[in-house]
Amino acid sequence: MYWCDNCKTFHENEMIKYIEESHGEVFRVCGHCGSEEIEPADTCSCGESKKETEDYCEYCRPQLTAIAETAIIMFAEVTDKPLWEAKEELMRWLEYEIR
Repeated sequence: MYWCDNCKTFHENEMIKYIEESHGEVFRVCGHCGSEEIEPADTCSCGESKKETEDYCEYCRPQLTAIAETAIIMFAEVTDKPLWEAKEELMRWLEYEIR
């Protein structure tokens, strides 16, 4: 599977077209639009498609961001610290205290 930055969608690998230049160089292009702006894709833990370079898909990211923001706000309230400091402390605490 791959992501086409021009189409802004995921396509199956069978859609990739390989174009060989006269000097033997081979280019991969999107079989739908012909763009060279493609990158590998993968499956998110939820089952949706995501870019290979990203941890989560476009559906999970907003939900996980909301969860993280809520955790930081709650940590700041409990520790009576500013948000930026609470975020750093929460990250350290999660790394060393939660296993």
